[in-house]
Amino acid sequence: MKKYATYKLLDFPQQRAKRDDTLSKNGDYLLKNLLEQFETNEVVLSEDEVIEGYEKIKRDVFALPDVEMIIEPWQISQQNEDFIYLTFDYGIKNQGEVRIHKSQFLTQDDGNYKLQLKYSDFFLLVDSEHQSKSRFIKASVLIEQLTSDNLRPATKFYSARKEFIFALDSLNFLAQKNIHTGVQVEKIFFSFKK
Repeated sequence: MKKYATYKLLDFPQQRAKRDDTLSKNGDYLLKNLLEQFETNEVVLSEDEVIEGYEKIKRDVFALPDVEMIIEPWQISQQNEDFIYLTFDYGIKNQGEVRIHKSQFLTQDDGNYKLQLKYSDFFLLVDSEHQSKSRFIKASVLIEQLTSDNLRPATKFYSARKEFIFALDSLNFLAQKNIHTGVQVEKIFFSFKK
């Protein structure tokens, strides 16, 4: 057996493998320490279950919006079964409608809506008078105009909020599998405290 182990990322380009003693000051990745830990581990979940759970949580957290904003009823020009159309002023005396799928809206108790957007979203702006002037706009442009119209600032989903939700979902995943103790649970609680 070698004196040390080497590691190389499989899903990311990496020029050279890294020695185990360079990855952690605490010796977390030293081969002898890993082998000792593996012998004390109790297998509760299969590797496939862990990967499937992780991928689902990651997808759910990635799907979270970047921004939420309040939309008041007067900003809505029409709605149908699938879409809500928002009145949108742009340029000098130009007006149009932006069509947004209802799945991006949450109905509020006060009659307003909460619109959830990702910065990567694009929307079709249809000019009311000249169809040929219709064009796609970025979510950032939509956010800026809608917040200036109703004077309600957008609420950003900061990365810390997403990290918290990821940790909470991870803890829920472990709890659903009746795992309530162990190093992983302790690490999740530590991330909550942070």
